[in-house]
Amino acid sequence: MEDALDEIGSMRRLLEKHQLTAQMMNVINDVLTAKACCSRPGTVQGRVPQ
Repeated sequence: MEDALDEIGSMRRLLEKHQLTAQMMNVINDVLTAKACCSRPGTVQGRVPQ
């Protein structure tokens, strides 16, 4: 039983780490999109920041 709980715990930690990474990727993409928009006025690529 304890082995199963340990496995669930490590899986949860993995998922949390993955979610953090996904959030970071979203932030990086937003920043890159904003830079692309600023450097080339008139052309909008990707999502428009709100």
